[in-house]
Amino acid sequence: MRTLRAELLILPLLAACSGAVDPAVDGGTNNNNTGTPDSGVAVDAGPSPYLGLVINEVAPAGAPSDWFELYNTTANDLSLDGLTYTDDIVGDPTKGAFPAGITVSAGGFYVQLLTDTDPGFGLGSDEELGVYDPQGRLLDSVDWAADAAPAGSSWGRFPDGTGAFENLAVPSPGAANQRGNPTCGDDVRQGAEACDGADLGGTTCESLGLGAGTVTCNATCDGFDTAGCGAVTTPLVINELTSSGDDEIELFLAADAAAVDLEGYWLQDAGGGRYDFPAGAALDPGAYLVLVKGVDHTFGLGGSDSLALYDPLDQLVDSATYAAGMAEVSFCRIPNGTGPFKACAQATFGAENSDDAPTCGDDLREGAEICDGADLAGQDCTTQGFSGGSLGCNATCDGFDTAGCFTTTATTVVLNEVTSSGDDQIELYNTTGGIIDLSGWAVADDGYMAGDPTTADHLYTLAAGRQIDPFEHLVLVKGTDHPFGLGSSDGVRLFDAAGVLVNEVNWATGDAATSYCRSPDGTGPWQVCATATFGAANP
Repeated sequence: MRTLRAELLILPLLAACSGAVDPAVDGGTNNNNTGTPDSGVAVDAGPSPYLGLVINEVAPAGAPSDWFELYNTTANDLSLDGLTYTDDIVGDPTKGAFPAGITVSAGGFYVQLLTDTDPGFGLGSDEELGVYDPQGRLLDSVDWAADAAPAGSSWGRFPDGTGAFENLAVPSPGAANQRGNPTCGDDVRQGAEACDGADLGGTTCESLGLGAGTVTCNATCDGFDTAGCGAVTTPLVINELTSSGDDEIELFLAADAAAVDLEGYWLQDAGGGRYDFPAGAALDPGAYLVLVKGVDHTFGLGGSDSLALYDPLDQLVDSATYAAGMAEVSFCRIPNGTGPFKACAQATFGAENSDDAPTCGDDLREGAEICDGADLAGQDCTTQGFSGGSLGCNATCDGFDTAGCFTTTATTVVLNEVTSSGDDQIELYNTTGGIIDLSGWAVADDGYMAGDPTTADHLYTLAAGRQIDPFEHLVLVKGTDHPFGLGSSDGVRLFDAAGVLVNEVNWATGDAATSYCRSPDGTGPWQVCATATFGAANP
């Protein structure tokens, strides 16, 4: 049997000798050529064995990060080793590469997250995406217009694999695409449903961290009935995790257990990301151990994912599996250490788990609270765009009270709007009636540290001659202007040509998913804005 590589060498020679015409562009769902999808120039030497692997859904304004989904329409399992993807089909087909060792089962899905570190780019609101086989042939591509898939929705095929792309009101990463809202009780798990009747999405008692038994779906399809499951069988458990922010993972050891030496233990997520506990790592009875992405483990936890803990003999100790969105705040055991996993209303890393909603007014910022009484999350009047004063928390803990802030000096150019989705746009606003020369001015995100050359890629300096007209907006776009991405929780600083910090803004997790903006322009406090208005007046 000839290999594909042999075919690639032989077929062009046969064509040249016989006078055969180059094959036409593949007319099916996939475009099997290395030119642009509509170029009409076919350069492949035979059908790719990956034909049938299609882009099925994209989320250019995904949370906590952008993502896209592949669907295997074939009857064979397909390895993603050597395949690449890009948002620059003409310019750079190898911009992103899939993790090693990933296989998409026949009829299965694979979700690829796009973060600032891997692959280093996100999906814009008006964008394209292409996937290539190991020989550099374009397997499938999709493009979408601005606002085709705003935050909270996706751009996907319906039906899966073969249908045309359309806006889907309920994103379904790793699951079948659907139109409209899911219907609980139809035995089809869709959208945000954790389960539906007999469709448990592969969830078992063990994947919920419990002993063997039978799990069922609850009456509202947003969780599981674990009455038929056995008790937790190990004193060392995965106790809490989150797919937002620093992707924290918490281990807990029962109070009546013996201390555990964790050297040789390891964690792995569904994408193959692995963390090995170092020498000296240990856990005392009744204690918690919290692991943070970037400080401890290097892999991110996806919108839907699983995590497994193994001992030094590679025996499974504990695991947790969650559906899309269930770990956005916290996926935790209730009761602490012994109960099944569920979507919890607040994150309690390093402390006992609680499913109670945060209490506004207790001076403790929890869950989705932006602030709470004296706990202002490190924010002050200056981070809100003022010169000084006393910042407070509002009565509902979902925003700041800036009545005590003041402005003593006029800042000619200010940060006016940011977004952590799409092209991670940053908007500047000229508060004066004169033209301002921005030559040498710079913007940076939280990853930049002055004097540290390893963080230079988190700073963008405006070129000579760049200026901003009176009362006008200047929008800086990732990839076109600045090189860094903005995280779900992050900050942006603005420096003048002398390197003096003139303005800054910081936001909590999710605040900039659509837009975090000043209202009114240039002078108002920062707030979560429902509509992005880059290049125009804020609402």
